Amino acid sequence: RDKFALTPTGFTLFRTVWDEHTADVMHRAGVPGADVEFRPNRVYSMKPPKAPRGWEAKRQGPKYRHLWKYTKRIRGLSNAKGWIVKKRADGNGKRG
Repeated sequence: RDKFALTPTGFTLFRTVWDEHTADVMHRAGVPGADVEFRPNRVYSMKPPKAPRGWEAKRQGPKYRHLWKYTKRIRGLSNAKGWIVKKRADGNGKRG
């Protein structure tokens, strides 16, 4: 039912994901190195850091505090999920 009549010519035992069964499979197959623990190596960027530019970057100071609700990508915690709670007139910072 496939578009092309292909027949597989071989297969591989290579596992791309290391899960809880990989060590057992390697032990049964007699492959050494099942007890090796892999740690990801941090790869540092070769690019120099760039300063933020644009409309949002210019309006991060306290002078533009009333505009912070529109800036979602630069200043500290994003308010896109509503984590920053504004103070109300009665002094409570609760929602609702």
